[in-house]
Amino acid sequence: MPTPQPPTAAPIPEIKLSDNPPYVAGGGAIPVGAFARIGIGTIEAAVAIPQKNTLLAISGIGLSAYDLDTLQPIWRNYLEKDFNSYSISPDGNQIITEYEFRSNPILWSTSTGKRVADIPGWYSAYWSPDSTRFAVEADPGRDFDALQRMTVDFINIYDGDTGALIQRLEAPMNGFYAHFLNMGSWSPDSRYLAACVYGTLYIWDTANGERLSFTGKNGALTDIELPSCQVIYDPTGKYLAAQSRNVIYVYDASSGMEVYRLLDTPAHKLMWFRNLIFAPSWDLAIVNGSGPLTVIDNATWKTVANDALTHISDWDFSPATNQLGVANGSVVTVLDMSNFSTQYTIADPGGVYWSPGGRWLVTYSRVDNGRTLQRRFYDARTGVRADITVTSERASFIDDSRILAQDDSKLMYFDLDQGQILSAMRTGVNVIDLSWADDNQTLMISGSDGTWYWSEGAGLSQTFEGAAQFGTPFHIDQSDKRVFSYEAKSPDGTITAKSANDGVCGDGPFGPGCGNIGATLDLYLEKNDTSYVSLTNDHTGITSLAWSPDGSLLAIGYSEDIELNGGYIDIIDPRTGNVLMTFQGHLGDVEGLAFSPDNSLLASASTDGSIVIWNLGG
Repeated sequence: MPTPQPPTAAPIPEIKLSDNPPYVAGGGAIPVGAFARIGIGTIEAAVAIPQKNTLLAISGIGLSAYDLDTLQPIWRNYLEKDFNSYSISPDGNQIITEYEFRSNPILWSTSTGKRVADIPGWYSAYWSPDSTRFAVEADPGRDFDALQRMTVDFINIYDGDTGALIQRLEAPMNGFYAHFLNMGSWSPDSRYLAACVYGTLYIWDTANGERLSFTGKNGALTDIELPSCQVIYDPTGKYLAAQSRNVIYVYDASSGMEVYRLLDTPAHKLMWFRNLIFAPSWDLAIVNGSGPLTVIDNATWKTVANDALTHISDWDFSPATNQLGVANGSVVTVLDMSNFSTQYTIADPGGVYWSPGGRWLVTYSRVDNGRTLQRRFYDARTGVRADITVTSERASFIDDSRILAQDDSKLMYFDLDQGQILSAMRTGVNVIDLSWADDNQTLMISGSDGTWYWSEGAGLSQTFEGAAQFGTPFHIDQSDKRVFSYEAKSPDGTITAKSANDGVCGDGPFGPGCGNIGATLDLYLEKNDTSYVSLTNDHTGITSLAWSPDGSLLAIGYSEDIELNGGYIDIIDPRTGNVLMTFQGHLGDVEGLAFSPDNSLLASASTDGSIVIWNLGG
């Protein structure tokens, strides 16, 4: 009998984020000493909170909240350092920004942007499903060597509303960087916390703070040794499954008694299981190796199906129906898990997942020589392709119809049912030329997307109707800057500033960039070969130089400094070389600088995708 095939759909229009939506309203979070920020910078994450009708945009320079329908700003907060990851509470009321071992996580209110608490600890936070608590690994509070394994004393449990410490769980475990909670999972009732790292699985009963003991099939009490694992509760909270290389263990979640163990087949004994999923709406556990798909009834722990699908690259359960989507090779197969039959197949390579309510099946793959992701949408009941394709690096469902798509500098919010964009905005500013008008209020910004004009009252506009005249622009060289060297003459031509960086950009221990290479700046009087001022910087490179119009000030832009969490600016007196002011507020290199004609303002453009207007007090 031939495999059922979905009907052929009409040609599909494509929505790309390469289109140019309007710039974000209101600008980004403003650092100390600044007058304004244009753009909110490169977006590292954007999260829709539908229960609050809020879009939260997270960049290295700030947190910004917008109305989901209009994209009008609600609040914004400046971040002193680039975050590593984030965790949002399941109810959407709080967000935690996380910084690995560099500093404490920070708890924020998503409604007001209030900084609720700094959390003593490090790495990731794990929210309980009811949002009342979260777990964070305690900071050992002492220096460590990156190659040491050292004792972690506690896992701390904090109140989800206030960030107050409410419980400490003993965690006698050694780990690299003392990173214990890299595999954390709460039970669905928010009572038990499981964590697996460096070879041992632990479960705590947070009702009394005690650690559960595990009982093997032979009746012996044991710590579960799992050299590499993932931990997951079933939707009812009755079972806990742990995966380690080619073994699946299943335990009674409340007693720690082992109820099931599955070994990979001898043909795949060197292969790790790629995934372990408890189905959301029925008592089946699914285990996936490189070969056949194995289906297990967790009432009897008997294999009830071993489908012939092989070479599986991705798969996902529908959250609402008895459907399983499986990607293998260039085909996606949708199975009816009530009888293990094939509903339909789709000739579509790549990964697969479902919309939150199970209405849409989504396939995705890389296009444009791997530069970005393309997503296709299929009706889950029939397999008919929707009349929309989304090409963007990141996209997520807000509900069963609305989707938020993003790349580094653009956000787009659209309705899949209607097939239309609801709202969109650009977040990052690309700059080639910067120039102030003689009214000391209007900044002209030229970039890859045209010329824009900014002033405090009008914001960004592509038209300028005033009579003011613009001065000579600061031009940012767009060529490959593997070695930086700059020269800038004072307005009267009597002083020459020359900078040189020690080393080659991009060759440092932390990858591309010009941090940690050091730089020198020398000032020369006209016709002199010997500098009268020489400044050195051992931490980072110089990426821009600009004189004030009257020659009384020299601005120096620096590349990203790891210790300072971004690029920064020094304002020096060129007569003495003394640093008069230092400004910090960019995540990336400071590539462009421009003084207003009266020396009262300084505009700085950065690779972080934003422009900051600094108040010089003139």
